[in-house]
Amino acid sequence: MNMKIRSAIKSGVIGLFVFFMISSVSQPTSAHEVACPPGMSPWVTFNLYFGRGTPDNPEAVSEEDWNQFLRDVITPRFPGGLTVIDVYGQHYDHAVNRVISEKTKLLNVLAPYEVIETVANAVSAIEQEYVERFPERGGVFMTSIPVSCVGL
Repeated sequence: MNMKIRSAIKSGVIGLFVFFMISSVSQPTSAHEVACPPGMSPWVTFNLYFGRGTPDNPEAVSEEDWNQFLRDVITPRFPGGLTVIDVYGQHYDHAVNRVISEKTKLLNVLAPYEVIETVANAVSAIEQEYVERFPERGGVFMTSIPVSCVGL
């Protein structure tokens, strides 16, 4: 499967995930309500994994490229804070019939439950910009923890 098709599929999957996340959380029902202990409130955690390699180049997105992307694209959307962790990633690439290992950046964003739609839109915009800026790299893998209780 070529990179553009794979990227489009990943973007579509992430778009659907964000849509369902907003749909299921922005209109809470009794099943979605969270009872947090006194002094704590419900928050949502988003984890985005940015692969930095390709089958031919494990560092297709250099540290300098990443830092510029972080500064120009991610930080303005989350000026209140975020966490970036260097992690190791690997996946099986059917196009080349082997496991691809790559350096990966993990972006962790924790946000109040009340602003989940705004955060989900920012996350979607970040993913789209990454795909546009680094088309050879493809999409971003995203997970979320729907609700956690956080005390500040």
